[in-house]
Amino acid sequence: MKVGDYVRTRDDGIQKITFIDEFTLDSDEVFFGTDKSGSYADISTTDIIGKPSPNIIDLIEVGDYVNGEKVYAIGEKSGDIYIRDLREFMLAEDIKTIVTKEQFEEMEYHL
Repeated sequence: MKVGDYVRTRDDGIQKITFIDEFTLDSDEVFFGTDKSGSYADISTTDIIGKPSPNIIDLIEVGDYVNGEKVYAIGEKSGDIYIRDLREFMLAEDIKTIVTKEQFEEMEYHL
């Protein structure tokens, strides 16, 4: 994991590693991300799901929402994100917003 990588977390969705706190390398609270407002949020290594990646598209999963559209499938070879069906896809450079399925489930209201 290095500065500039993206990580998928259980509660905060996808975050970008902006710096690594060298003084806490032996604890669980090591990496720090930033949200859009520019404030820092601790990212615990125990909250990270999967492997970090320098490419945000690598962290998107089926069931996530990208630019308000639910992800239907992800191309195995191309890495394209398919929305609605296998004929409509989105490229990495088209991504503006991501809401992970974990974030969506956390915000759901159950009757």
